[in-house]
Amino acid sequence: MFGPPLGTRVYLACGATDMRKGFGGLAAQVQTVLSQDPYSGAEFYSRERRGDLLKVLVWRVRCRRLSPSGITAAPA
Repeated sequence: MFGPPLGTRVYLACGATDMRKGFGGLAAQVQTVLSQDPYSGAEFYSRERRGDLLKVLVWRVRCRRLSPSGITAAPA
């Protein structure tokens, strides 16, 4: 089992979210509906109408990415 790092704020969206939106659309919704900064390091969870799909929007400053040459640190 994994979870957010200690001290991370977690927001759960009440109701259903349109899952056709990309992460940019979800970030805009976080700003307008929740009045929160999507780049704050908090985690934003939203679910589909049927309840069988969950999307998590999170921005981490220090992360790693998988590239063809191996795992590298993302630029800061």
